[in-house]
Amino acid sequence: RFFSVNGKTDGGTGRDMATQVLVGHLPMLLHEAPNDVLVVGLVVLYNTVGAVLGSLTAGFALIALFGIQNSFQLLGTLNVLLGAILCMTFIEAAPRRCAQVGAVCVFAVTLAFLNPKWDQGLMNSGVYIYASKYIEAGGIKNVLAEEKIIKVIEGMEATVAIHESNDGQTRFFSVNGKTDGGNGHDMATQVLVGHLPMLLHESPRDVLVVGLGTGITLNGLSCHSTDNINCVEISSEVVEASSYFNDANDNALDDSKTTLLVNDGRNLRLTEDKLYDVIVSEPSNPWQSGNANLFTDEFYQLAASRLKVGGLFTQWIGIYDITPENLRIAVNTLLKNFPEALAFINGSDLIIVGAQHELKFDYLRLRKRMNSPGIREIMARIGVDSPGSLITKHYLYSDQRLR
Repeated sequence: RFFSVNGKTDGGTGRDMATQVLVGHLPMLLHEAPNDVLVVGLVVLYNTVGAVLGSLTAGFALIALFGIQNSFQLLGTLNVLLGAILCMTFIEAAPRRCAQVGAVCVFAVTLAFLNPKWDQGLMNSGVYIYASKYIEAGGIKNVLAEEKIIKVIEGMEATVAIHESNDGQTRFFSVNGKTDGGNGHDMATQVLVGHLPMLLHESPRDVLVVGLGTGITLNGLSCHSTDNINCVEISSEVVEASSYFNDANDNALDDSKTTLLVNDGRNLRLTEDKLYDVIVSEPSNPWQSGNANLFTDEFYQLAASRLKVGGLFTQWIGIYDITPENLRIAVNTLLKNFPEALAFINGSDLIIVGAQHELKFDYLRLRKRMNSPGIREIMARIGVDSPGSLITKHYLYSDQRLR
């Protein structure tokens, strides 16, 4: 029996049997220490175990306890000390040699901790996204000079930074450099993405919001006819960051009807059977890793299966950084699972409310809801004081026009 690779014979149990045996055993017989094979295997084993434990330790412990830069410095110091130990163990430990190794270690460790602190403005500037914006503004320094970083939260899931304008009027947060919400121009979008389905639903009792962000979307949802509001946020760093927007969200997480779940929104849907009247999907960028899972046919099918009869699903899509073709794909994927839809717009943000039943405006119900205490004040903050102003300012078109 023999085998061939692409037609070329490469080994078998015939005449070249002896060759295959000798090529392995001859060097082992001739070498003085065949146990070196075991030594090489152990080196590979230690390297693999070290890589696994190192990544776990860095991600789950070092970054959370010391931050990214301090973790680099600590690991650099440990590497220097390990190198010194190896030198002292395997090199002849003459006094002069020991002194040289010690001097190098002291110099290296000192150098590691003399490094200046990172410029957090630069580290959280999102150059990979906003390069063209910085070029148009005449350079990144011109943009960063207009704001300051008031807090950086480094963790397992993400690095979250809270930015504030120099006059203290505007505040926003970024995740790995990408702006994800604030109390400025996208305030209206954050309010509408939560309140539009609540206003359009006959009687929303159980609500799920996927993504916490600034917490502005949650604000006032309990003023509707709700019993329970679950908010699922994958990143504990974002949860911490939301506290810097308590003035804008009116301490939404303290609402007795609201339950915060630090979890993956998609996984939560897979593992629970609870049904909702309204599901709001707040992540807005299909091109982002992680967020992309919330724009798929599979996720929309899952969301549809978790809605009660008459339930509504809402999706926020940023149209400032997406190609027309990708926007068509995103919208058509949603319409496949929610064939009835109403589209709203705020600046460069698209909000689609989808359903599996006929969906239309009930003007009288809208007016009654928008005049309710709490809701009236929240809508007034974004310049909407009646169903007419809502439609005039933000209504785009129905599912027919979307198609």
